[in-house]
Amino acid sequence: MKRSLTLAVVLMLLGITIYAQGNAVKIGDQVRMKYDLDVVRFINGDPLLEAKTIDEFSAAGDEQKPACYKTATGAYFYNWYAVNDKRGLAPSGWSIASTADWQKLVDFLGGKEQAYVMIESLGFNIDMIGMISYLGLDFVDLASMWWSSTAFDDTSARVTMFALGNLQPEAAPTEFKWGLLVRCVKIQGK
Repeated sequence: MKRSLTLAVVLMLLGITIYAQGNAVKIGDQVRMKYDLDVVRFINGDPLLEAKTIDEFSAAGDEQKPACYKTATGAYFYNWYAVNDKRGLAPSGWSIASTADWQKLVDFLGGKEQAYVMIESLGFNIDMIGMISYLGLDFVDLASMWWSSTAFDDTSARVTMFALGNLQPEAAPTEFKWGLLVRCVKIQGK
């Protein structure tokens, strides 16, 4: 705690703005959502398939259909098909954070280890709720993983992982059909 408080004081003394308001937190020159996305409609109003079970969510991924799954704790996992759908998942004025957006945040906070220590104290809420993989709910209480808008190849995309003492942009590519959290960044100028 002392370590993160010290960095926050240094950032303030350097005139670097960090603020939290509503569901937004400004860290450096980026405004990010404090909480994970929790929408069940695309921005054009079309409904997103809300899987009632992990098996139903997995089946949607196998069929390359956009889907979300809400856990008992209220967290929403999305497959890549929802994240990358042309109808748009991010609210107006926001975009799904790219790998470059995540890297910019980590660099601003002084690297992977320092970002891990600092991020929650700056108003960026993180729950260690894992992901949905071929094992079902996976990495629960060990990690949080977010999709980036950056594809890796024809079957997987880049993810950012908060675990093991690091905030890691460009963690191992993850299959499109798996379920991860989504965090958005404000489109500059909007």
